[in-house]
Amino acid sequence: MSLTSAQKLVCKISSVLGGLQGLVWTGLSLACIVVYYSDHQPDEDPTTFSKLLNLLIYSLYLNKETSNAISESITRTIRAQDFAVIMWIYFFLSVGILATSIDLLFAVRSKKNRKSKSMIFWGVLTGCISLIDVVFTSLLLRDFTNCPINSLECRLAVGVVMTISARGFTLLFVNGFLSYKMIKIGIQVETLAIIKNSPYDVNIPRVKIPTEGNMSSFGRSVSQQNEYNDRPSAPDRRYVY
Repeated sequence: MSLTSAQKLVCKISSVLGGLQGLVWTGLSLACIVVYYSDHQPDEDPTTFSKLLNLLIYSLYLNKETSNAISESITRTIRAQDFAVIMWIYFFLSVGILATSIDLLFAVRSKKNRKSKSMIFWGVLTGCISLIDVVFTSLLLRDFTNCPINSLECRLAVGVVMTISARGFTLLFVNGFLSYKMIKIGIQVETLAIIKNSPYDVNIPRVKIPTEGNMSSFGRSVSQQNEYNDRPSAPDRRYVY
């Protein structure tokens, strides 16, 4: 079944947006994994705001020793070990959504029969990522509330990571909406394809709206039928002697 213009637009927006997010989050998660398992350490005497932010995030979430030391004085939900596991999950999911978005874009543009399955798979995968985003953001929010009131560095580092995990808070809602729309469109397309290819006659007859020509022919047929009914019937000869 061919898609409507609105459905094609939703599919293209979803595939492009999903591909861009998959590419960006693949790079971010891979960078965090590399830094966590490497011996690289940022400058301990930062001279710029960006270097200061890198040092704070590294100390809280990318270095096991400093993260555990900070956790002894501050109650935290996510430590460096937990953060690394979450980054691995994001890495595989981001690679998956990147590949799925590319496949969806080509399936829609080339009118492949698998486009309905691609839409459903994209919607389910995006929904899973959105659910993980919500859980991860909630855990970071708990860490944010546990930061000391006078610790601006803690709130700054956790707040930046929380904003990134929530995808700027805007994309989080956009992804949820697109996930619902793609699953809905995919199910509709798949259902209509199954009905079309069914061996049974499932075509519903359409009601013909009478036009002026049809009404005149209908009137003539009715008048002819009345004339036929008004004709005298032949006498019954069975009782004539």
